[in-house]
Amino acid sequence: DDKAARAALARAAAATEFSTYYGVLLHAVLETTRALPMSAPLVHELTGADGNAYAATYMIAAGNVMYLPTPSLAPVFEACKAPGKNAMLRAQCARIAHLLAWGDTVIARAAGLALQERLADSADARARILSGAIVAGLIGTLVQGLIDTSTLVLFGLWLPTMALALASARYGLGESA
Repeated sequence: DDKAARAALARAAAATEFSTYYGVLLHAVLETTRALPMSAPLVHELTGADGNAYAATYMIAAGNVMYLPTPSLAPVFEACKAPGKNAMLRAQCARIAHLLAWGDTVIARAAGLALQERLADSADARARILSGAIVAGLIGTLVQGLIDTSTLVLFGLWLPTMALALASARYGLGESA
């Protein structure tokens, strides 16, 4: 019902962070997987001739954790579809968008940026949000690349590339962007 949805939205907006606990779970699985030594043939099969056991361990851990369920954000997007002049609803939606944009997964971050864009009050504000997404994605890619090259290749380039493609399509920037 509407009253329960508003109460849930208020609780979400009052949170200090959005976390799916992906990082915590990944660390736990990674530590557990590292405790069990892998045979050289298995490492070779997973990572190629020049691979190492750490990369193989990370692939196993990430592969297991990435399929864990995450909460649906559809109710938030529905509630924040058109806040209109309701200042409290707009503030709650903006707070949730901020929490998501600083969340612990690429999906949460993308959802937060999408919600921020939805709440933006002008085309310029929407363009700034997408520009920020591109810059944040590129910085994240750089930092992640310093830590782990395989993650950089698999996941790091996805967010800035998608943000640039969306901005290009939405604002008519064409292929030159």
